[in-house]
Amino acid sequence: MVNVHVICHTHLDPGWLNSVDGYFFGIQYNRKAQNGPQPPYRHTMPSVLTIFNNVMGALLENSERRFVFSEMSFIWRWWKRLDQDYKEIIRKLLRQGRIDISGGSWASNDEAVSHYSAMIDQCTLGFRFIKNELRSCSQPAVAWQLDLFGHGKEINSLFAQVEIKC
Repeated sequence: MVNVHVICHTHLDPGWLNSVDGYFFGIQYNRKAQNGPQPPYRHTMPSVLTIFNNVMGALLENSERRFVFSEMSFIWRWWKRLDQDYKEIIRKLLRQGRIDISGGSWASNDEAVSHYSAMIDQCTLGFRFIKNELRSCSQPAVAWQLDLFGHGKEINSLFAQVEIKC
């Protein structure tokens, strides 16, 4: 018997083949015009804004659904656009454990920066947003970073010192 766990989560690189705005609003970045490398695929991905709005609709539609957010830089951009009533709904879902936050840094550290001082800055910025806006009920307890080509020793040490399990 095989036991399979499906974890619905975000994995949105702020700045891989597109700009942060390009990903957030679904604007296609034309690398050919910039004489840059061509993306390995040609399909159009939905905007991060659309993904977040659809996820919220799915969560509100079915009380058994859960979701994990990872990238605070995108969540912050989305959060700024919401009214207070909608923000309170999100806080309620966080308190219920139906929305969870993994990591909590602004972007994936080992991928975006490799020096420990920049990692601390990224974590500080993301954790401060979580504490000030999402409330303490959403403080991450687990560091989960996808597509990093492995954790470096610095980020593991940093997470251990702030009591986040890697």
